[in-house]
Amino acid sequence: MAYVGKYFDDSEFACPESGLCEVHPRLVEILDAIREKVGTGIRINSGVRSPEHNRKVGGKSASLHLPRSGIGHAADFTFSVWSLKNPINICRLYMLAESLARPTDIGIGLYPTWVHLDVRGLVMPPMKPARWDKFPWPRL
Repeated sequence: MAYVGKYFDDSEFACPESGLCEVHPRLVEILDAIREKVGTGIRINSGVRSPEHNRKVGGKSASLHLPRSGIGHAADFTFSVWSLKNPINICRLYMLAESLARPTDIGIGLYPTWVHLDVRGLVMPPMKPARWDKFPWPRL
């Protein structure tokens, strides 16, 4: 185990099947800033994925979780404390990610219990920023 940031070690980003765990430093930098701001633990649900693992979890074929030149460019994350994983806090986590990473070409996705973050602008060739929402908003 080696720390790749202030709050995260490489094993937290590791693929459960292949053990691949190297992630882009800018991704870790943003996640460290998020962790610093929330003041409580952040858990990486999914970091680097092997092609086999990506297929098993229903990931897209061009997922940024898949390593490019041996490095992953995406992470799905949530709160470490279960009681904090409520809709309001997940939305707050998403908004915090957006505010801290806005100057860069990133991808941010909102899901019911986690947030996806990727550093797509640092992939060769660079990809455009993206935002998406898979949150089950109540009907009004």
